[in-house]
Amino acid sequence: MNEKTEKVSVIVPIYNTEKYLKQCIDSILNQSYKVIEIILIDDGSTDSSGSICNYYRDRCENILCIHEENGGLVKARKTGIRFASGKYIVFVDSDDYIENNFIEELVLHISVSDAEFVHSGFTICNDKEERIIVECQEVVYNLQSIESKSKFIRDFFSHGKLGLTPSIWSKIFQKEFIKDCYEKVPIDQQYGEDIICLLSCIEKANKVKLINKALYNYRVREESLSHTGKGKYLKSEMGLLKSLITFFDGSELGLFLQDELYGYLVQRIGNILNNIATPNFYIPNFYFKDIRKLYHNRIVLYGAGKVGMDYYRQFSVYRTIDIVLWIDKKYMLYNLDYFEISPVNSIVSCVFDYVVIAVSSIDTSLEIKQELIRNGVEEQKILWDTPCKYIQSSL
Repeated sequence: MNEKTEKVSVIVPIYNTEKYLKQCIDSILNQSYKVIEIILIDDGSTDSSGSICNYYRDRCENILCIHEENGGLVKARKTGIRFASGKYIVFVDSDDYIENNFIEELVLHISVSDAEFVHSGFTICNDKEERIIVECQEVVYNLQSIESKSKFIRDFFSHGKLGLTPSIWSKIFQKEFIKDCYEKVPIDQQYGEDIICLLSCIEKANKVKLINKALYNYRVREESLSHTGKGKYLKSEMGLLKSLITFFDGSELGLFLQDELYGYLVQRIGNILNNIATPNFYIPNFYFKDIRKLYHNRIVLYGAGKVGMDYYRQFSVYRTIDIVLWIDKKYMLYNLDYFEISPVNSIVSCVFDYVVIAVSSIDTSLEIKQELIRNGVEEQKILWDTPCKYIQSSL
């Protein structure tokens, strides 16, 4: 096949991941697609990561190893892009790993579809060997018009129904395309940088393809779940908000997405205040309208996103509402100190009166409802309604 002749540059930014780095590099070396170069960017690691990079460089002709002073993820990725010689670029985080057909599948789809980038599903895993498969739609999006781009971003931000993550891992990009898009990410944007990059990609792309195969393994590390210092967190969030506003101010997309940007900024500002204030301080965005129906009942809460967090706080102030279980498909991503998020199958052994689905999208709620029914939950015990908002957009 002709696509086999095209070189793929795999960029791996590395900082103190000695525990996982060998598995990461081995998974790239073991790819069924062999026309690759691996660019290891050691971002000033203080553990043995640099030595591990040198070990592989000395034994593999297709590995380039670059050692830099610590400058952050964005700088490391930009260095990798600068040295890349392949037609396509793939990013792999150094604590993650990929399935052996990851690159072969993505090259096939990007070459056949002529898309600027292709996104695959992925698997969330942790050190306990727990795994969650995150699927996405199998679809090609044509984004030639500003209206189609706006709808794509609206669906991504407002509903999350595309199955597209804001990450740049689990994707393959045409080299010149991602080079131009990533250049727009500020060098000091070490928090939320992938959101800025993805918006730039959508703005520039004519075609994007999603494939429903979980080929990338994203690792959730316990240390990465711990709370960041409030000062650093505040600075990071404010930097991201500034970058988002700058992006939309300089883009025609801003004219079409004022409501979405406003709502997203309000949500993140609320998150900032909630995280830097005292433990008893909280600004909710959503509430469950038919609260009286839950009085004197045992409740399972399905969904640990923003809606779920707000519902939990709303329900927990009522002594007559007993939250017996809180579940989410991506339960491993949450490490709350006040309630344990459990896998969805935990509901099988739980005694309850109602399941409250805490999502904003009606399409997602219907999918969850069907899933619950298949797992033996009676339909009359499943509750969902469009979440009510405390703060309404006036734009």
